[in-house]
Amino acid sequence: MVQLYVVGKKKIDVLLAWHGYTQKSLSSRVNIGPSYMSSIINGKKPVGKRTAKKIADKLGVEVTDIFLFLMLTKVIQNQRRRQNE
Repeated sequence: MVQLYVVGKKKIDVLLAWHGYTQKSLSSRVNIGPSYMSSIINGKKPVGKRTAKKIADKLGVEVTDIFLFLMLTKVIQNQRRRQNE
């Protein structure tokens, strides 16, 4: 299973406002619970490909505009660790 994380909460917040959504209203449009939506947007929980696509579609962007693949996240974390050594 591919897991994705939100790239930046501020970008999501701007997109929500632009489209007139709240986290709660968007969650109902993509058929997930509001607490799960909050966890996704705040980077606390990953999201699957299908749900990420639904969210991106409702916000009028590509999945890669707002989500980062978990594997890529680990690569970046490993690079940062090496730089700090």
